[in-house]
Amino acid sequence: MKWVGGPIDIVDEKSHYLKTAPVSPFRQTVNWIEGLWFPQPSSFWRREVMDRVGLLDETLYYCFDQEYWARMICAGYQPLIWETSLSVEREHSSRKTFNFDEKWLLERLYIAQKYISKLSPKDCNQLRKSIRYFERRLIRTPIYNQALSGKRRATGMLLPSVFYHPDLLKDRETWGLIKSLMMPSGLLRRQGVGSGE
Repeated sequence: MKWVGGPIDIVDEKSHYLKTAPVSPFRQTVNWIEGLWFPQPSSFWRREVMDRVGLLDETLYYCFDQEYWARMICAGYQPLIWETSLSVEREHSSRKTFNFDEKWLLERLYIAQKYISKLSPKDCNQLRKSIRYFERRLIRTPIYNQALSGKRRATGMLLPSVFYHPDLLKDRETWGLIKSLMMPSGLLRRQGVGSGE
């Protein structure tokens, strides 16, 4: 046993239990590179694993754990999945993973492009679709942000983006953005435009 992982219990700011988040059931190599849900606080591995694959990539801010999981998987390691929770995480508004931004998307793209050569042709095709999805989110993010301060300017940004990247229309998020830009401004903020979700 060289690597163990498991679910994580989520609590609120007052330590009230909210839920237990299980490990993602999709654990093929391509899923690890795409960035599956594998709770960092519930992951433990032996020193010999780190000696072989190296240290965490400290140039990454959001996705250093996901990059490390991909590196371990590509080195031939598979985690033993525990059924019971191995850690507790507190949700609060300033938590890093509550505030995804362009940097998070760029890190996801970096990991996907770094490890795509490790995959079979079939898995490469799947990962390329994920890469393009991350790219489309990257295109949408500044439009979301602009929508909070000026719908006219956001609309002006969206139209050429769709013209040059028509596959934006493949995503429900794009249609949600279009719908929000057509709503009265009071509804725009209540719908959460600008959250990147």
